[in-house]
Amino acid sequence: MPYQKKSRTLVKIEILTPYRAACTVQVSNCSLKPLRIGGLRLFKTHVASLEIKVPSLKTTVSPDIGWKNITEEIQTVIQQSHVRRGIVVIQSQHTTAGVVINEAEEGLVETDLPQALARFFPRGREYAHDRVERLRHTPGEPENAHAHLQCIFATPGSVALIIEDARLALGEWQSVLFVDFDPHDRPIRTVRVMIVGDTE
Repeated sequence: MPYQKKSRTLVKIEILTPYRAACTVQVSNCSLKPLRIGGLRLFKTHVASLEIKVPSLKTTVSPDIGWKNITEEIQTVIQQSHVRRGIVVIQSQHTTAGVVINEAEEGLVETDLPQALARFFPRGREYAHDRVERLRHTPGEPENAHAHLQCIFATPGSVALIIEDARLALGEWQSVLFVDFDPHDRPIRTVRVMIVGDTE
């Protein structure tokens, strides 16, 4: 399997009084059934990390862009959480790689997307992020302003999706795509997943 996962379980609820003072209740390693404090119902929270091996990414017409359909990996995390109804948040831990919901069609992702981004943010243009004085004081920093800009415009920092009947409530042609705009010399990329919901 192209990723490793680390997980923990946490239940958290914030109770707001009329004076807006908040108290927080946290329970680790909770049972699968939602907990109750008085008449309050607590939903389960499940957190996991997906470690994506960059060499496993599919290539595109641009050597600077790789991608992977991670829908099944996210679905596996949902099944392990035992949450049947709720929300899953999927967040890239990087500024030159992100996640997006779209069609996993090779022509779209491997040709159309890289070509469109290259027209607006080509490698080699004079970017302030790549100025010599900054690179000189940051050892090992690559000239990758184009990758940052492509990531900003093509993928959000995170996506939130609905869980119904323990499955992602995706449209017919939707998939969860991980896109890396700067895969050079980076063996591992990390995506964090948080699930909040009801196990009943």
